Amino acid sequence: MTFHKSKINRTLPALNLLELVVAVAFIAIIFTQGFGVFTLSLQVVDRARQSTMAELLVQDMLELAISKRNEGWTSLEVGTYHFIEDPDPAVGWVFAAGPETVGEFSRSLTISEVQRDAGGNIVAAGGTVDPNTFLLEAVTTWTSQAFPEEIRLYQYITDWDSF
Repeated sequence: MTFHKSKINRTLPALNLLELVVAVAFIAIIFTQGFGVFTLSLQVVDRARQSTMAELLVQDMLELAISKRNEGWTSLEVGTYHFIEDPDPAVGWVFAAGPETVGEFSRSLTISEVQRDAGGNIVAAGGTVDPNTFLLEAVTTWTSQAFPEEIRLYQYITDWDSF
């Protein structure tokens, strides 16, 4: 009986060491996989944040253009713009030429003429310019994880006072 007891006592420290190595390896594998999932989830959250911010910026451009239309149709001209706040609070927002940079984003608003055919339908080309309708194209661009991203919204607006 003493023989068995001494044999068991000699193998127990070796088994404890083997169990410890297996447990550490298992924890390392779980930690590595968990870290990969954590990193991926951070990238997904950042991309969602960028997309949401870009949507807000592009929508803001359209709303400002509609606001300018409501102030007076003659304030709209064909071209590419962004908005700046006039120092005079009574004036509000005004058009400035070209795109603007807002943090990591670039945005612009393009106002284009609209053509209509003889039936009054909007056509891409070959019609007559409708002086009471414009096409607004708001664009926000940015780089996400080294890839270019873009949100582009279109909206037709009319001089509703002329109807």
